[in-house]
Amino acid sequence: MRRHRREACSPIHLMREAFTLEQLQELWAKLNLRYFRGTLPAVDIEWSPRLTASSGMFVSRIGPRTRTTGSADPPPGGRLIRLSLPLLQRQSDQEILSTLAHEMIHQWQFDVLKKRPNHGSDFREKMAAMNRDG
Repeated sequence: MRRHRREACSPIHLMREAFTLEQLQELWAKLNLRYFRGTLPAVDIEWSPRLTASSGMFVSRIGPRTRTTGSADPPPGGRLIRLSLPLLQRQSDQEILSTLAHEMIHQWQFDVLKKRPNHGSDFREKMAAMNRDG
């Protein structure tokens, strides 16, 4: 009986390529213009290999931001959107986009509404409006 040799196939090779950080920043900018009228200040985005409790997280190490003039750059280490590499790398582009949009609503609550991010009525209303608009 002839045995076929199986090629080594590590799990990493079976996974799709995740968006690059540059692509995520471009998506963030498009969503910012479309759904937030460009009101969100720049925020760092990162893939986290350790985040497994949720698909994404808006993180702030400072209080709600006051509007600045002249610079759209976030303070170093101040705020970021963290996306879970383990949970999202096998997901569709649409799922990643939805997770980014979800975290951007939390950023909007924090930076524009000056509120602690939550899933209350303003979150639900913004999410419904985004879903309606496609």
